[in-house]
Amino acid sequence: MRTLKFRGGRALVPLLARALADGVRDAGWDVQAVTAVPTTWWRVWRRGYNDAELLGWAVARELGVPYRRVLGRRYFRSQTRRRADLRASLPAGVFFLRRELPERRWLLVDDVWTTGATFRAVERALRAGGAEAVWGAVIAARSS
Repeated sequence: MRTLKFRGGRALVPLLARALADGVRDAGWDVQAVTAVPTTWWRVWRRGYNDAELLGWAVARELGVPYRRVLGRRYFRSQTRRRADLRASLPAGVFFLRRELPERRWLLVDDVWTTGATFRAVERALRAGGAEAVWGAVIAARSS
C-alpha cells in the first residue's frame, strides 16, 4: 500500500482494482455506483493524485458501473499517527455531499481500513443524501 500511496506506484492500480471488483462480485453486492474517500486538496497536490480515487475509478470500470465524485472533505488533521482510540471517531461534517446522488447502492473505496471511523463518517454523508446501501472495499486493514 505504501508504494501506491507514497511512492507513485500507479502501476499497481489495475491489479488491485481487479482484486477488489472480484471481491465485490463474490460477495454478491448489487452496486450501482462507486465513489472513493476524498482526501484534502493539499495531499492531492503533494502526491499528484488521490490513491483511493484512482482505485475507485478502476474498480468502477471493472464492475461496469459509473464512478461518481460526489463527496467533499473538510480539513481534519491526518489520523495516521494518532492512537487507535483517538482515531475511532471523526467529527460530524468532515465529509459532505457535493451533489445529489443519482444512484442508491454505493461502493465506497479506500486504501486502508484502520478503525472504521472514516467509513462510518462517509456512510453517514451518503445515507443523508439518500443512499440505501453502502458497502466498503479496501486494499488493506491495519491493526492498532
